[in-house]
Amino acid sequence: MNLHHQPPAISSPHDRFDEALDLHRAGELDAAALRYEAILSDKPARAEVLAMLGALHLQRDQYEAAERSAKKVARR
Repeated sequence: MNLHHQPPAISSPHDRFDEALDLHRAGELDAAALRYEAILSDKPARAEVLAMLGALHLQRDQYEAAERSAKKVARR
């Protein structure tokens, strides 16, 4: 199942986060990152989303991006 195409219209932020987590767990890192970033564009201070985006950056060996996410979580 290819989950990274156009996302269905999901209204609840909780549902959007669950979708991003499902993609992340399935190894669809590009799609998960796009979902996390879309959530953060609406609510930039969501610590759980920042934390998961940071974890995703670590999985990709993107250490500076992971550090930026961690710092944003710490400032909350």
